[in-house]
Amino acid sequence: MLSAVTGPTLDRIYFLRDRPDEPGLEVEADVRVEPLAPMPQGDRAEGTDGPEPILCRSKSDSKLYKEFNLRREIDFNEFEDVGKRFGGIFSKADWAKLIRGGTASELARRWDESTRIRATMTDETDTDEVWDQVLRNLGVDPVTGHGLES
Repeated sequence: MLSAVTGPTLDRIYFLRDRPDEPGLEVEADVRVEPLAPMPQGDRAEGTDGPEPILCRSKSDSKLYKEFNLRREIDFNEFEDVGKRFGGIFSKADWAKLIRGGTASELARRWDESTRIRATMTDETDTDEVWDQVLRNLGVDPVTGHGLES
């Protein structure tokens, strides 16, 4: 299970494999999350080049979060918009590096870029090379799975 982590100065909800130790964070334990799935090429939001990622919480299971590509995909009888974006899933060690390094905005930028790449995938472009680039954008070495040095 994961912990959902946010705070007054964070515009995202981060999901951690272990409960964080930092004070001043809002932590909800034992949650699940369904991150954004690649969006079909012909299903773009009108007037945009990609998805409008929306993080929602299940109304019937408050421990379930789900990210949707488009507002029109959400069944508001089942889910509600939490008003914050999906920040990613982290180990406790990677979270500590993120907080210690003060790189939350850089990570958010990388996540947004990776979301853009994932949203443009089709069956033909859903390749190992594309996923390697997504991982590199998130600061992860695609071979070792370890964080890349900035």
